[in-house]
Amino acid sequence: MPFYLEDANLSLLTELEASVLRAIADEIGENVVNPSMALTLIRRFLTPLLAAEQHDLLRVVGQPSWDRIHTLYPQLAFASNKGADRQLLAAATLVHLLFLHTTRPPRDVQFPPFVELSSFRRVAGYLKLPVVPLSVQVGEHQLDLYKFCQYCWLPARARDLCALHSIKPGNLGRFGKQSACGYTTQKQGQRLKELFNGCTHAFVSQEELDFHESDFALPFMLPPSGLAAWLLERRPFIGGMFAQRHTPEANPLDTLLSILYGSQGDLVAESIGGAVHLLTPITARAEGWMTAWNVRPSHGGNRRKLSV
Repeated sequence: MPFYLEDANLSLLTELEASVLRAIADEIGENVVNPSMALTLIRRFLTPLLAAEQHDLLRVVGQPSWDRIHTLYPQLAFASNKGADRQLLAAATLVHLLFLHTTRPPRDVQFPPFVELSSFRRVAGYLKLPVVPLSVQVGEHQLDLYKFCQYCWLPARARDLCALHSIKPGNLGRFGKQSACGYTTQKQGQRLKELFNGCTHAFVSQEELDFHESDFALPFMLPPSGLAAWLLERRPFIGGMFAQRHTPEANPLDTLLSILYGSQGDLVAESIGGAVHLLTPITARAEGWMTAWNVRPSHGGNRRKLSV
């Protein structure tokens, strides 16, 4: 489909932003815009807006897709230092509008109704940080990372269950192998579900309350640097696992993603690019799960600790 520029509200744009957007629309004409073409247009028209050291912010890892292209939006906005860099913010805005208005009606950006996602959206709004859906391609499946399994934080496929909690115990050859929740069975997930939901709701509600009471100063979002210290402060169970697993030569984000997604952490890293704050609600849900796992009734026998 072509670029439906008339559907965009150009009155909110600067003169430069509007002129770049019109130039993109003229280049598209009546042509159908696919992800590959969109990425080419982004690089051609937005690269001149940025300093040379910022050009990598327009890079998409892997095959272009609309989800990966839209991840550039929060990545650019986050790098703008809350809008202080007007050129980066302009580039973020233009990426977002190109994503929205190459269909009619505009592409819909939605989140499933999870408390950790609702809280994340509200706080992101206060901080003026963009949020986008996250997805990852695993084999033939396009998985929505924000459509959580009812028993953990891994992405659901069918019946609101992830690949691990919808299969027999021990069959971990799919997405999430070796993740922190990967050895639990569906029956264990059923037993834990009520406590898990309660812990997550209480944790997320308290964190958002603390954020408001701090006059928006609390470091609510997962940061691009200082990740280990943030985890220990904001996500203590994950932070403890991180401290035991991380090595000096490893990338901190890779270590965190291996805890959350096991052997498929590299696919998630490609999906989020530099917009690491998008992992905030995922780590909140994972912290709620780990809290529940560590305080759960033992049901007889010794309580199994999370493996690192």
